[in-house]
Amino acid sequence: MIGAGDEEAEMVTLMLRYAIGDEATFTPVFEEFEAVRRRHGATGHRRYRDLAGPGRVTVLIDFPGEAEAAAFLADPGRPSTLERAGIRGEERSMLEPVEDRAY
Repeated sequence: MIGAGDEEAEMVTLMLRYAIGDEATFTPVFEEFEAVRRRHGATGHRRYRDLAGPGRVTVLIDFPGEAEAAAFLADPGRPSTLERAGIRGEERSMLEPVEDRAY
């Protein structure tokens, strides 16, 4: 469990939910943009496909802090990349860890 005051609590996970045209267009552009995520301090990502239907993807990107995640979101190359990836909609949330427990 991660408690208040722990240094680990500074980590931020950026959750991006995308409405995409198709994965064949989205995936290569997403992979190509990894260098930009790394440049802004991203330490890793997880990508999920919505089981309820095609065209919905959720991406979780880990950053050392909120400032790095915000800088990534403000990157001037992001809007054109989203367009090239066929993204028709985006929802964003910045998450901080509260608990991480394995079963």
